[in-house]
Amino acid sequence: MVKKELVASSTGIRKVRRKFDQAVKPLKRAEKLQPIEPEKLELLKRLRAETNPLDLREEIYKLINELYALPMAKPGGSEDIRQTLKLPIELPEKLVYVRWVLVTSLNGRS
Repeated sequence: MVKKELVASSTGIRKVRRKFDQAVKPLKRAEKLQPIEPEKLELLKRLRAETNPLDLREEIYKLINELYALPMAKPGGSEDIRQTLKLPIELPEKLVYVRWVLVTSLNGRS
């Protein structure tokens, strides 16, 4: 967060002085400011504790490779992208759930 303060120098020139607070990780900031319900915050904490960063990285790369493996448009022709997007891509349950928690929290739904 940034605090701005208007400061006049001895020469009469006014400047804006910015004071930055200490950097905090998003989950710690959410814990402190409580923008989401405590139950959802606990779920996110538990998910963070259960998530292995190396496994998550491998899963992300696997999903990226699945995206690249999807059929592409043939040169010189056009295709309906909505038909291409209907191909099933299996997302890990954790990723789907995290997205749901964050979207419902930001939209103000329970």
